[in-house]
Amino acid sequence: LPFFKKKNDPTRSREYLFALLINHGLIQGAVWSVANNHPQVLATGPGVTWDDSSENSLITACDQTLSEAARALDKSGKLQPDKVILGLPSDWLKDDKIAPPQQQLLRSLFSKLALKAMGYVINSEAVVRFIQHTENLPPTAILLGFSPTIIEVNFTKLGRTMGTHIVKRSSRVVDDVLAGLSRFLPQDMLPSRI
Repeated sequence: LPFFKKKNDPTRSREYLFALLINHGLIQGAVWSVANNHPQVLATGPGVTWDDSSENSLITACDQTLSEAARALDKSGKLQPDKVILGLPSDWLKDDKIAPPQQQLLRSLFSKLALKAMGYVINSEAVVRFIQHTENLPPTAILLGFSPTIIEVNFTKLGRTMGTHIVKRSSRVVDDVLAGLSRFLPQDMLPSRI
């Protein structure tokens, strides 16, 4: 049957997409695809620093890491995905939507690099889903996200984010983490797992 042949046709080309992990001061790209109904990361680009605010810095850093990821997969340079899934820091959202200043940054990025956004996920929520998937249990834990300028402290209970606090980094990382944890008090008990 013609429709069956198209569905299982091995000559059909595989779709490649970019993934772009945006953090405060650091960006990393990857190329991924779906094989046998499972996503697979095929190549990653280096982590590239950016100034955490300007459009030009964001575009330059994203272009560099995505170009390196594509080149790592295909040295000929013919592979040029145009669809991208974003991983965003939690403070880029306001009322469950991307905040207007960050929307403008992303619009410029998509326009300059000719990318189509397919969706986004909050970085800490993606980590929670990954832990739940690998352990088959919803995690109860404190998640720490380290960037060059901030530490993100996330309290997750039974797979649900109870809160996230951003702490500016100092030279004393332990004190920064304690400052973030103290913002969750009073609690009966914080998770023992970090």
